[in-house]
Amino acid sequence: MAFVSVKATAMAACFLITACGGPLQPPDQRADGPSVVASAATTDCTPGDAEQKVRDFVTAFDRHDMLAVDAAMSDALQWVSLTLPTGHEVAYGKSEALRYLARRAEAGDRWSIGVVQMTPERGWDRSFSFFFRMTLTRDGIAHATAGKGAAFCDRFPGVSVWSMGAP
Repeated sequence: MAFVSVKATAMAACFLITACGGPLQPPDQRADGPSVVASAATTDCTPGDAEQKVRDFVTAFDRHDMLAVDAAMSDALQWVSLTLPTGHEVAYGKSEALRYLARRAEAGDRWSIGVVQMTPERGWDRSFSFFFRMTLTRDGIAHATAGKGAAFCDRFPGVSVWSMGAP
């Protein structure tokens, strides 16, 4: 079994991120939407602040308030996805995700959040990761779901990744 030093692993990760994804650019310089660029400025953003963004997102969707859903999603949103026994649905980018969620709201989907667990530290992009359990009601059937995602509470405030599924 070979052991790799933390320094070598970190250097390899930095190389892969740069080589595979190219340099991070400000949102206004990317054709495919905003990039997530870590800011040198720090705020007093806490895991609790980020958790509130998650709860605001779920509450807004459950009320079918698409203006509030839009406000609760980060401008750097990458995707919203849902996996049920009937199939997998995914929408990439904020505008596509907003259209997808509007269709689901119009169809009558309801969300009820249960547990949200935030990571205590921010990731490389300054977002907080989270895990959740909630109930999705679709076509009159309640599905116990679980999922994960990421949320910002400063530079690009709101939910930036949302993945949920039912076992």
